[in-house]
Amino acid sequence: MWPKILLYACLQFAAVVLGHGVKPNLSTTVTNVPLPAKDVQSTVEFRNGEMALDGMRVFPSNETTVDWWYFDVVSWDHKSEIVVTFYTAGASFNGGATPNKVLITYTFENGTDLNIQLQAEDVRIGTIGDGSSGEYQGIGDWVGSPDMSQYVIRLDSPSNGIFGEILLNGVAPPHLPCTDDLSPGGDLLLAPGVGWVNVMPDADATVYFNWSGTVVEFSGTGYHDKNWGNVPLGSTFRSWYWGHGRAGPYSVVWFDFLALDGTEYTSSYVARDGKILNAACEGIKVRPFGANSTYPPTPATGSPSGYNIELLVGHEITHAKATVTHEFLNDPNLIQRWIGSFELLGYKGTALFEQFAIAH
Repeated sequence: MWPKILLYACLQFAAVVLGHGVKPNLSTTVTNVPLPAKDVQSTVEFRNGEMALDGMRVFPSNETTVDWWYFDVVSWDHKSEIVVTFYTAGASFNGGATPNKVLITYTFENGTDLNIQLQAEDVRIGTIGDGSSGEYQGIGDWVGSPDMSQYVIRLDSPSNGIFGEILLNGVAPPHLPCTDDLSPGGDLLLAPGVGWVNVMPDADATVYFNWSGTVVEFSGTGYHDKNWGNVPLGSTFRSWYWGHGRAGPYSVVWFDFLALDGTEYTSSYVARDGKILNAACEGIKVRPFGANSTYPPTPATGSPSGYNIELLVGHEITHAKATVTHEFLNDPNLIQRWIGSFELLGYKGTALFEQFAIAH
């Protein structure tokens, strides 16, 4: 499998893609990322067009900013998942995160979960066209194609017994929180203080890893987005529901964000066969069902059975359903994250989704 992955990467990414043992090409727009400093004024960009769509948004980072790149894959049978999040600025949830780190979760097919946090020795972020690349010394790296349609994420940390690659080949176009128009000047605010770009709403994905001698390999649906903020994110909201799913020809992404003042901010995305039907900050409502389905959730709320998602598909309001099959992350008083099944318009597929609830 390993030679196949390398061949695929080389063919698809040509000169910009990395191979085993080769560092990514960051020669176009490269930033060496310092650790956040106290009493440093940061510039945080919330408008499209000033830089690459998937590039850095915080210059420089301080102790109240956050900036990260998120990647995930769910297996076709929704029994396995991998999530890799690369942080630069780290004040993500009331100071609960540290800068220049990588968070990894993985679920083996037998239901065993890993939750790993690694600290990078040095970080460089670059852009090639609108795609991003990152190198986290001692941990791994990623490379995105200039049009953001393909990404390779590599972990290579011998001291932690981890090496392998994730290959993402996009099947649905990117979007901003409220539109699929990527023209310069577009608003990147999902909600006050929170920026978001959904670079890869859906992808065909292949995963190959070696975890301390245990080889894991699967394929499924992939996803990539980017979040950032000019304040610790835990100070901006009470709760949020986020997730993505694929059912038959449909790719769906949802965000339902409840601010401290009770205002509900939403973002909805639906594509069919790779063509966007809806991308807007309206036309969606996400609510839990089954056990522990109180809305809004609190830090004491347990895992629901899943979520009913009312959304606009074309010009018609319809209903999707994400049902929990496995909880792979439960951080008390902060986040719960699941993999599960996804249903829409008679089609069934896979989903990955989460619930944040912050105590204030």
